[in-house]
Amino acid sequence: KLEQASVQAILKQDTVTLKKLWAPDIMVNAPINKVVTGGQLKMVASGFIKYSSFVLENEQTLVKGDIVIAMGKETVVTLGSNYPEAGKTVHRRYTDIWQKQNGSWIMIARQASNICE
Repeated sequence: KLEQASVQAILKQDTVTLKKLWAPDIMVNAPINKVVTGGQLKMVASGFIKYSSFVLENEQTLVKGDIVIAMGKETVVTLGSNYPEAGKTVHRRYTDIWQKQNGSWIMIARQASNICE
């Protein structure tokens, strides 16, 4: 449910919800071939991260105490004007890492890699 809430918030550019779902210092091995720590909310708010479609398919979830690791595939259609793949359908493999902090689950790390066609 949390992953789908994150997807919907990204699609709506709902940074209020994303602030609740993502750690302020979330570390992302991003599909732009950079590791980004923090700043993702600004990237969503500015339109750099923007999709007309985002379908996330969880394949497996592992729960280890206060850590959850979710892996699968996702398909996005990008809209961000500065995004290298703007306007294209992009297929990716992803890993999301969630941690329970103060009674709530937040995403602390993410990896998303484009799949070569």
